Parts: sequence; structure tokens; C-alpha cells
Amino acid sequence: MLFSFALHLSTLAAFGITGLWGRTLPDRLTDFVGQTELDLTSFPTGDQKEEPTPEPQPAPQPPAPQPPAPPQPIASAAQPATDDMALQQQRKAMQSLIRAALREGPPGLTVATPAPPPPPPLPAPTQASVPRASFAGVEATPAHRIVYLVDGSGSMAASINFVKTELVSSVNRLAADQRFQIIVFRQPANSSQPATIAFSRSDMVYATDASKSSVAPWLQEILPVGRSDLTIGLTEAMRFQPDIVFVLSRGISRSGVNIEQRNADVLAALDRINPVMLSGSRNARIKTIQFIEDDPTRLMQKIADRHGDGPGSYRLVTREELRAR
Repeated sequence: MLFSFALHLSTLAAFGITGLWGRTLPDRLTDFVGQTELDLTSFPTGDQKEEPTPEPQPAPQPPAPQPPAPPQPIASAAQPATDDMALQQQRKAMQSLIRAALREGPPGLTVATPAPPPPPPLPAPTQASVPRASFAGVEATPAHRIVYLVDGSGSMAASINFVKTELVSSVNRLAADQRFQIIVFRQPANSSQPATIAFSRSDMVYATDASKSSVAPWLQEILPVGRSDLTIGLTEAMRFQPDIVFVLSRGISRSGVNIEQRNADVLAALDRINPVMLSGSRNARIKTIQFIEDDPTRLMQKIADRHGDGPGSYRLVTREELRAR
């Protein structure tokens, strides 16, 4: 009994010393404040597999010594890749320098500039675009300025109607941009009559509808009289600067004159008023049309040979052709 009482007193003394007297004791001794709290967080449970302990491996053997490798040749440094754009720019710059050097050139040096290429050839003119003129089958081309030189002497009495009809047809075939003139020549019986009569007194006229319609009435007033003088007619014709002359005549009067001398004088006068130029051609090409019969002196043929443009510059219209009209 005494032993139990002594044990109870020793217990109380112990609580008093430790400062726990008067405090409510926890249900368990482990619930004291300030003591280490237990972490009751649950952890997944499962079978934990133990990793096998690796077996000890033998230590690697050091590599066997190798003979030294033979020296390799040193490769040349690769050329850096050149950018295409930079190459083009360098090329353009070099071309510009070359062009500038060619233009200027060093002092005292003349750099030949290449000649430009020749222009392409012009297309050959079509037959429709080349101005043409014709009389009684005698063709002339090109024909921009045409003179019809009509013999108005008495020798043309049998041919004048044919000439008038064919002349109207020839003028009507001209284009509007062509020019023409009609000159009637003769040696008048007296000085009061003119030696030449022109359709247009001032200059050539364009082949307009109005001009063409005036030709026939004007020709109706022409009557064949007097004698022929071809020199007078040719001189007047060349005054209008034609490129084509149609000479319409029966021939030169042969009575009372020296025919050879007269023909020589006509040809010499014609060479003066229609000379050969440096190019070898003449300003005017002369076509001769003779009526009824050939001139035995061949003056009309000689004029065509010297002042025409080749075969076809002379033609004879026979009496049968005149009658057929």
C-alpha cells in the first residue's frame, strides 16, 4: 500500500517538473504539440520489383597499337560558290565599261563603230501600185507626168479621129494622182495662128473626173491644118518636165527640104532638151506612134531608139487599123 502511494506521488512530481500540470493530456503520448507529426499520406502499393544486380564485366582491353597512317595530300581549297546575281551584275558592269571604252577610246585612237545592219528590202511594188500609161498598145511605166504630143498638121487628116478616140480612152485609164498634158503642134499657115495649143496653159492637170470629162470637148475643136514641125512640139513638151511623152504623128514633111539634114537637126535639138544624165538615163522617155505607113527616113524609130526605154517604144498604126475603128 505504501508502495502504491509512493509511486503516485513520484508521478505527480514528475508532471509538475515538466510543466504538464494542469494541462489536458492527450489521449496518446504521441499527440503532443510540437512533436513530429506523422505523414499519413497513402502511397500506392504494389509489387516492387527489385532490379537485378548487374554482373561484373571484365575490364576492356587497351587497343593494339596501329602503325601511323601515311600522310595525305592537302586538298586545294574549294572555290567559293559564286552567286548568280552577283555574277550577272559583274558581267553587266564589265559590258558597260567596254561600251564606254569603245565610245571614248584612248587619246589618239579612233575606234571603229560597227555599221548598223542594212534595212530590210522594200517590198516590190505590185502592178496595181505602179502608175501606168498607154496609147494604142504602147505601154509606159512608171508614168507620173504624161504629155500627149499630137501632130495637128494636114497630114493627120485621115488619122485625127482615131487619135482623138484613143486619146480620150488613154486619159480615162489614168489614176487620179497622175498628171497629164495634151499639146497639139503644127507649123501654122500664117503668123497669127499659134504653133502649139495646150490643154492646160499653166501646168499639167491631175487626172480627176472633171479633167477627164473636159478632154473630149476640147479635142473636138482641133482641126488638122498646116505643116508638121516636130522640133517645135518636142521643145514645148519638155517645158512641162514630163517623164513620159507619147508622140503621135504620121511623119515629117519631106517636100522641099533636105531630109537627112532635117532629121539630124531634129535629133540634135532633142538631145539638147532631153540630154543623157550622169546616171545614163534621160529625164523623159519618149514613145513614138506613127500612122498609116512607116517613115522611110526612120526619124520616128530613131527618136524611140535614143529616147525610149527599149523595145516597144515605137509602133506603127496601119491604115487597116484606122479603118477598123
